[in-house]
Amino acid sequence: MQPDFEQDLRESIHQVQSVFDYFPAGIGFSSITGHRLYVNPEGNKFTNFDTQEIINSQFAHHFTKTDFLRAKNTYQQVMKTGKPIEEFAYNYIDSNSDDHWFIVSIFPVLSTQGQVLGGGIIANEVVNQEVVYANRIVGELARNIRPIITTIEENIKKLEPSNAEESQYLELITYSATQIHNLVDDALAAVTQGGRITTHSFATGYELRIEKQRQSDEKLRLVNKQPPHHDPETLKTFIDRFQILLGHCPDPWVVLDETATYCAVGEYSMSRLTASNGTPLDLKVDHFLGKKMGFQMTEEDRNHILALYEKVMYWGVPLEGGIFHPIGLKDTFLATMQPLRNSAGRVIGALSICKNLTNEHIRTVQRIAAAIRHMFKNPLSVLLGGAEVWLEERTSSVNQSLLRAIMLDALQIDKLVSSKFEI
Repeated sequence: MQPDFEQDLRESIHQVQSVFDYFPAGIGFSSITGHRLYVNPEGNKFTNFDTQEIINSQFAHHFTKTDFLRAKNTYQQVMKTGKPIEEFAYNYIDSNSDDHWFIVSIFPVLSTQGQVLGGGIIANEVVNQEVVYANRIVGELARNIRPIITTIEENIKKLEPSNAEESQYLELITYSATQIHNLVDDALAAVTQGGRITTHSFATGYELRIEKQRQSDEKLRLVNKQPPHHDPETLKTFIDRFQILLGHCPDPWVVLDETATYCAVGEYSMSRLTASNGTPLDLKVDHFLGKKMGFQMTEEDRNHILALYEKVMYWGVPLEGGIFHPIGLKDTFLATMQPLRNSAGRVIGALSICKNLTNEHIRTVQRIAAAIRHMFKNPLSVLLGGAEVWLEERTSSVNQSLLRAIMLDALQIDKLVSSKFEI
């Protein structure tokens, strides 16, 4: 009797569908022939298509004409070879004819006997990744610039113009310093208050969407916080299913118990990690099992990831946004986490799938760098130019000393903006 691979895959999906339904990254599964069997809400969020319309379609049906054939051939290649293909960018058209760019990983789902049951896909929209990087990079930059621009403004207040022309110079550099200060305040407000910075807004100024995030935070406060529960048997059931469905997923994934200890790791993905010098590490599962999450991270990254984990475990909600760079590796990752619950509804652990952002990170940083430099370029140029022209005038020695200090600080800001985006 011929095995029913599609039914086997459906059963595996059904057993952990409750996890994937709320996972903060797009996840889908298809049959060997490309017939869609499951797409989670996050994967369907940007398409605006009815869920059944997506499920009853063929893989890549809603991709652009340019990418449809490429995506279809890629999927068929994965089904034929049984090997995953990662970090492909595809353009997807939604029901409103709007297009979205996704970074996609396609991987085979194998039975315990090694037979290909079908294929899986994990997708992250590029814009979301840029927003995450924008918040973090701009926030760090703003915190570094703030004390410098504060010093500049204090020195500007000490300037004493002796004539109408010097008063115009003072007005000019004061306005430019205020512009820089406002850019810094806007960036910090977006990051510290939970606002999101849209990528297109870099060229025109910061567009803050803080209110929406505040409403989301308010909903989280209403969630009854409960300490995580110890249930190793149920956790093992989840792990067994994940090993089948995600066993050959190229994106690193881990299962954490209620103490933030690694109790399952995606063996295939871990074996493909490379050191900072480019040589393969070929890490084994035993390198992680039984160790606390974050042991391979810097203290800053570890605190960042643990804070994300604690929210997931105590609030019981899926979250995305943990960016970390493991010590000794060349890769940078974006972590998404989903709580795992037992039949009583208690949180017993978490599934984390990490998207390797190294290649996309480089392109993203380049885009953000150009936009940020553009934002700071005009006020910095005016500030430096105004101070330089004033300095060339025969002004008082006190003013000369202050103007030189202002110019040095402005050049330091310019250096920070440039060096922050070195790759």
